Amino acid sequence: MPPRRAPTAYFLFSHDERAAATEEWRAKHPDKQSVAVAEVASILGERWRALPDDAKARYQEQAAARAAELAEQVAQEEVEREEHAEAQTAAKTFAFPLTTVKKIILADSEIKRVAKDAALTLNKACELWLGALAAGAAGAARDKGRRTVRLEDLTQAMSQDPALYFCREHLATYVQPEVEERQEERKAALAAAKKKQGEAEDAGAPEGGRASGDENAQAGGGEGGVSSARKRSGGGEAAEGASAEKKKAKVSKREAAAANTRSIATFFTKP
Repeated sequence: MPPRRAPTAYFLFSHDERAAATEEWRAKHPDKQSVAVAEVASILGERWRALPDDAKARYQEQAAARAAELAEQVAQEEVEREEHAEAQTAAKTFAFPLTTVKKIILADSEIKRVAKDAALTLNKACELWLGALAAGAAGAARDKGRRTVRLEDLTQAMSQDPALYFCREHLATYVQPEVEERQEERKAALAAAKKKQGEAEDAGAPEGGRASGDENAQAGGGEGGVSSARKRSGGGEAAEGASAEKKKAKVSKREAAAANTRSIATFFTKP
């Protein structure tokens, strides 16, 4: 793309006087339908040469101002192109999106802006920190004969470095309860699925089998069967009640986690 150029003083003058020059040409050639562009340009040239110096100076000042505006615009576009290129390079070089890192830094209400080089540096620091933490957690898992990294392995790795105690407390306060809650929900869902499967099997059993089962229950196991059914019913109601209470507490936990995220951002950005 060729470089853009600012309009000259004569160009600005021509823009203002073109309509008048065209009318002058039409007055001289009333019998012609189409306008002769070259002849109109000649009229504009004559008017420009006859223009007083002070009037020319005004157009020259306007042209200089337009040139300065264009130079500033071109410089700004160049900066934006460089920033875009650096952002593309950072996306290939760093593990985290630069916009995400900036959002984490700006989670601290006392920080209004973050320089690009600071965000890039913190991006790399987060990558190195996460790599070191992952290596420590993987080592803890290997020591226990496992190849799967669990939350307890992360907690153990954080316990070995005093600088990471704040993150260990975050896990214990916010992450661990949520993990346990999900485990309980999975257990409850599994128990409900097993119960439903048992009911389906009972409903599909032959009549003779059900009659034999009823006779056996009446002969000696009836009370035990009723008791077992009551236990299943009571257990299901208790599980539903506990699940409802956990769902109510989930909102407050997430709000507290958001506040703790801001404190973590402050830790990483403090001098």
